[in-house]
Amino acid sequence: MKNGLKKKIFTLTLGIGLFSAILVSGSALAETSMTTKATQAIQGGEKDVSINSTTTFDPIVLNGEVQTTNANPGQLNVTDASGTGEGWRIQVSASQFTEKTPSGGFAAGTTAKKLPQGSLSLSNSGSTISAVGTTSASPTWVANEWILDNGSAVNILSAAKNAGMGKYTVAFGANGLSLTLAPNTTFIDSVNYPNGSTPYESTITYTIVTGP
Repeated sequence: MKNGLKKKIFTLTLGIGLFSAILVSGSALAETSMTTKATQAIQGGEKDVSINSTTTFDPIVLNGEVQTTNANPGQLNVTDASGTGEGWRIQVSASQFTEKTPSGGFAAGTTAKKLPQGSLSLSNSGSTISAVGTTSASPTWVANEWILDNGSAVNILSAAKNAGMGKYTVAFGANGLSLTLAPNTTFIDSVNYPNGSTPYESTITYTIVTGP
């Protein structure tokens, strides 16, 4: 009887110990979670456009006929870091080609000569638009050719809403700028420039405007 009783007690104790182990093991495997927040303040940058060169036409000798001379407008660099997605457009204007002032000023009784308005045009023939890094949809040309010196700005590139975000380079063709010289409206200045060519100049302005 004593041996049998001890055996039952031992068996009961073992069973309790096993049950306790299961409870402890279940508690250790329980899942826990927690959350945290990450914050970042983002401020919009600028819209910007720049041109990387000064344009120079080759010297020309008048021949009594309508003549056209060409030049490379250079590379246009456009940035939209505003983060607004409002789109943009590039406008271009040029002042009327005007004779440069001599170093000593114009001689008495003389003034700067000018080429007629409408003499300077821009073409996108041979041009490329390239994205720099990761950007949204690229801008598109508004037309293929524009008169720049008519007294008002013209739209040449347009980025739609949510397009044109990032950086782009616009490489114009080698003959992108054209200057037309008519024999009846093109004058040299033998008084102020008696020993050489008569220099003319125009200021070309590129502007980035919000909205497509």
